[in-house]
Amino acid sequence: MIHAWSSYEKYAWGQDELQPQTRNGVNNFGGLGATLIDSLDTLYIMGLMEQFQEPESEWVANSLDFNKEYDASVFETTIRVVGGLWSAYDLSEDESFSDEGQDIADRLLPAWNTPSGIPYKLLSIWHMGMHRILGGLWVRETVYLQILVLNSLSSLHFLREQGILSTNRRHVLSKTQSHVNAVYCL
Repeated sequence: MIHAWSSYEKYAWGQDELQPQTRNGVNNFGGLGATLIDSLDTLYIMGLMEQFQEPESEWVANSLDFNKEYDASVFETTIRVVGGLWSAYDLSEDESFSDEGQDIADRLLPAWNTPSGIPYKLLSIWHMGMHRILGGLWVRETVYLQILVLNSLSSLHFLREQGILSTNRRHVLSKTQSHVNAVYCL
């Protein structure tokens, strides 16, 4: 992890991904620092606190900006950015991670406003405009499962109000012992 993280820091700091062969950073996820955010929980769990603190103080707190003209993949942004920020908060209890996670989650919420409940695949997080391309059912269920896992970290009353979290589904899933079983219950 140290080798990979050091290369990311050196060649692609703050960018979404490092292309190791060219040693260039690329922003395939709108410049949201997807690798940086997605790595926070791993750094913390591995006890790499020096590396964990750098993103917190230098980038997430000061440079992370969701006000970009960008068509976000609802699935990728949920699992990498929302999940990364909220898991970093869960581990560190640093409110800045929770606040940023809530901000991007709020921006993704309009993607769920569909007749079928299957979210739109792409969403402009700047003006929250949807593209009328629905994601597959797997997108809905995977994102839904992640929302349930993260439910304890955020007040998700807005999801209930939007009808995304139904009482019946929450009841079924609360009785499920593993996330794998939960997917089949949906």
